[in-house]
Amino acid sequence: ALLVAPACLYIGLQYFRSPQIDRAVRYGQKPRQFLDIYYPAKEMGEAQHGRGGSGPPVVITVMGGAWIIGHRIWNVLLAWRLAAAGVMVVAVDYRNYP
Repeated sequence: ALLVAPACLYIGLQYFRSPQIDRAVRYGQKPRQFLDIYYPAKEMGEAQHGRGGSGPPVVITVMGGAWIIGHRIWNVLLAWRLAAAGVMVVAVDYRNYP
């Protein structure tokens, strides 16, 4: 566990400090109905300058866990890789089975 702690700490800090992520965007009124939106770096810059035309491709991710475990943050590494490739990622969270 001590060997992976630095990597987990790094990922957690980047997740909570990154300006490229809109965290905990509510999509419903029930518990855990949130999503995270990961923007590609170039899209963030272009959005500030106001560009027309179509946007980046979008991938919607739903973490696995057989509907009983999981959290949207589990998709953070995949979302970062896709965002680096110019893809907008929407990571969806959902209420787990009681």
